[in-house]
Amino acid sequence: MKIGLKRLERGFTLIEVVMAIALVLVLIVGGVGINQIVAGGIETTLSRTKVNRLLREGMETVLSIRADDFTRLNEGVFYPVYDDVLGWDLLIGEEVENDFTRRIRIDRVLRRIGCGEAVCEVVDGGGVVDSNSFRVTIEVEWSEKGETKQEILRSLITYWR
Repeated sequence: MKIGLKRLERGFTLIEVVMAIALVLVLIVGGVGINQIVAGGIETTLSRTKVNRLLREGMETVLSIRADDFTRLNEGVFYPVYDDVLGWDLLIGEEVENDFTRRIRIDRVLRRIGCGEAVCEVVDGGGVVDSNSFRVTIEVEWSEKGETKQEILRSLITYWR
C-alpha cells in the first residue's frame, strides 16, 4: 500500500500526459467536424427555404395575373415584379438575386385534334393551340458547395369559365 501512495504523490508520468493531450485533441477535432457538418446543414436548409419561396412566389404571381386579366399572360421567359399600383407583373428576362437565378417560362399548350371530348389531352406536338391554356415552368438555379443545383415547378394554367 505504501508503494502505491508514493507513486501517486510523484505526479503524472509522461504517458499519462501524452494520453491526456491525445484525448483533448480527439475531442477538439471531433467538435470541429461536427460544427462543419451542422453549418453545412444550416446552409442547405437556408438555401432550400429561399428556393421554395422563389418558386412559390413565381407561381403566385402567375396565378394573380391570371385572376386579374388572363390576356396579360404571354409566351416567353419572365421574372416577377410588384408595383403598389398595378400589383404583380412579369418583366422579360430572368431574375438574379444573390446566387439564385429565377426564370418563369410560359409556353402555349397544344391539344390533340379530334379526340371526341369537350377538352382534348395536352400533346407535345402535332396538336392545335389552346388559346385558353399556358404551360408554366418556374426554374430556380443556385450554387451550393461548388455544385450547381436546380429546382423546377410546373403547372398548367387555364382560363376556362
